Amino acid sequence: MNKRINSHQKERYDNRYSSRHNNSYGRYNRSTAKAKNYTHGLFSPSIFAITLIVLVFMFIICANIVKVNAKKSPDADMKRQYVSIEIQPGDTLESIAREYYGPGYSNLKNYIKDIKEVNSMVSDTIYSGGYIIIPQYVLVSAN
Repeated sequence: MNKRINSHQKERYDNRYSSRHNNSYGRYNRSTAKAKNYTHGLFSPSIFAITLIVLVFMFIICANIVKVNAKKSPDADMKRQYVSIEIQPGDTLESIAREYYGPGYSNLKNYIKDIKEVNSMVSDTIYSGGYIIIPQYVLVSAN
């Protein structure tokens, strides 16, 4: 028994399976057609991912620049001076730093670090009878 189709049904069949809509399997696939729309142009997934990565790196770089510029610096009316002192028996680097600590440093730890840098020291060990250079910030009078 042959099933007859009318011309309207044939036209629908031809439009549905025409060569301009075919994929490699000979059938039209809506999901493939939709996917193709997003693989080209401004909203491509690869361009979006690259743009996102670049923005994240720019944010990290800007945050680090702001952090470096935000470090506490001495007031404009402060001047850095250096004092050489003789190390007495029983002195430690921390006890000397506590004695000479003043404005211009955010905390004692940073002050000890600065003393070590000025004297090219690797450790906190000091010996009595030796000399050590102590950096200080002093107030400059406005004349």
